Amino acid sequence: MRYIIKKIFALTVCMCLIVSLAACGHENESEISELSAEISQEEKKQDDKEIEEAVKNLEKMKDTSNKVKNVSMELFKESVSEGKNSMISPVSILMAMAMAENGAASGSRTQIEKAFGCTTEELSDWLKNWMTSLKTGRNTKMNVANSFWFRDAEGLKVKENYLKTIKACLDAQAYKAPLDAGTRDEINNWCDENTYGMIKKIIQEISPEDMAIIINATAFEGAWLVPYEEYQIEEGESFYTEDGSEEKADMLYSEEGFYIEGKIGDNKVTGFKKSYKDGYSFVALLPEEGTAAADCVKDLDGSTFSTLIENGRYEKVKTALPEFTSEYTVDNLINTFEKMGIKDIFSPDMADLSDMATAAEPGGDAAYNLYISKILHKTFIEVNRRGTRAAAVTEMVAGCTSMPRQEKIYSVRLDRPFIYAIIDDVTATPIFIGTVMSVVDGK
Repeated sequence: MRYIIKKIFALTVCMCLIVSLAACGHENESEISELSAEISQEEKKQDDKEIEEAVKNLEKMKDTSNKVKNVSMELFKESVSEGKNSMISPVSILMAMAMAENGAASGSRTQIEKAFGCTTEELSDWLKNWMTSLKTGRNTKMNVANSFWFRDAEGLKVKENYLKTIKACLDAQAYKAPLDAGTRDEINNWCDENTYGMIKKIIQEISPEDMAIIINATAFEGAWLVPYEEYQIEEGESFYTEDGSEEKADMLYSEEGFYIEGKIGDNKVTGFKKSYKDGYSFVALLPEEGTAAADCVKDLDGSTFSTLIENGRYEKVKTALPEFTSEYTVDNLINTFEKMGIKDIFSPDMADLSDMATAAEPGGDAAYNLYISKILHKTFIEVNRRGTRAAAVTEMVAGCTSMPRQEKIYSVRLDRPFIYAIIDDVTATPIFIGTVMSVVDGK
């Protein structure tokens, strides 16, 4: 008699997904075997022609870009913790979900496509071109890495076409491994290396039932285009939390050239964009006094985010930015995706990941169903006088007017809770987006 045994497929970020099965058969305790070494052992070199071609492709995919931003904002809104510093990397989550989506079939895939507003192929193609378009330079390190780790067990049959697809579309490394304590350490070392040491551990333990792990690591280190001088740094300045408490922070003062003003829902916001070197930017959005940051977050969508940036003006703006460091973990993304209509892939009875793998008891007729059981997303950011670690940013060139006029200088002082994002200059996609509610480390 053929029967289905409920098992686990989970996801964690740096971003990590785990596929699990119980009593799956004999494990081969061999060394980890990498199946895509020709790609994963050295950083992919991208010449100017490749980048230029990817940028052109992205310009033709504006509809998909808009849908990516909409999904990004939905993920952000559902992941924010009230009263605490929060940050996610939407593209990291989408990279890991795209790897899972490419392994999904029937209703499991259809629900994801409907929620995201684009087909699996459209999302994968957009992510592929987006990764290719990312610039690096002497002052910028930008890394997006994907990997798929699956158990070396007789009963698990990973589809060769799946491995080829995630390699071609998402540049994913594939590893066949025992998924034991040694593999756990290898995965954590992989995360440490691919996040430039900012996230050293993503997995605490691997269960004997775990059959596969999908991981994305997204990391950015960038220097400000115009660095802060000592005279622009004031130590011990005041930052006021929403409950009126006063905290102290080192405040960075500068005059920027891109001013943002508009509305999120019915709430007014002002802000600015500050450039990093090599094609990335930091965007800050400050709710008007008396408006809670959470009230703006709940009304923020992809269209509003894009409009705020597109309607920004090349005007002088005096800015004050506090130095801050923040770590954040999101462990409720399954609930978020279920609210978006993605349900089957998380159900032991309904999930269909047959385009990824099948599992059965060796020598028997018992079949095992794979489903996503856990999602973990972990982020880190440090913003200081030298630049930013963990986020991607944009560089804007200020324009000039043709006739002399009375020049107005705006002011945005981030001395109370605000929203921020790190975007790429090509698509203005939020690589990282978060809130600063406190400048005290650990809050």
